[in-house]
Amino acid sequence: SHKATLFIEDTIAPSAMPVEQYLKLGESCGPEYFVTDIVDATDVKIGFKDVPTVELTDENTTVIDLLVNNKICSSKREAREFLNAGSITLNGDKVTDENLLVTKSLAIEGEVIVLRRGKKKNYIVKFA
Repeated sequence: SHKATLFIEDTIAPSAMPVEQYLKLGESCGPEYFVTDIVDATDVKIGFKDVPTVELTDENTTVIDLLVNNKICSSKREAREFLNAGSITLNGDKVTDENLLVTKSLAIEGEVIVLRRGKKKNYIVKFA
């Protein structure tokens, strides 16, 4: 493995800080490796512009339904495995409750949620 250090200088996000990330030879990395603190919805839209986006119209959607209906997980069984392992995060907070309702109150500025499955799979959840 090789050591890579990224120094972030950003006047919009003063909480950004240098971080170290270890990569295997030939492995690539994106912004999801280095984002340590999300400041606002604009940061999400800019920093995660190439990340798959899921649009949510119903605020009565549970986390498990969000994962399965949008093919983030292939089945409810797989979704439960990720949830029980603590591998699903919403805006950096681990989610283990499969019945948690995904609402605008969880979103950054009521607009977007960064959903992470595991270490490398990121999705943006937008409210319509």
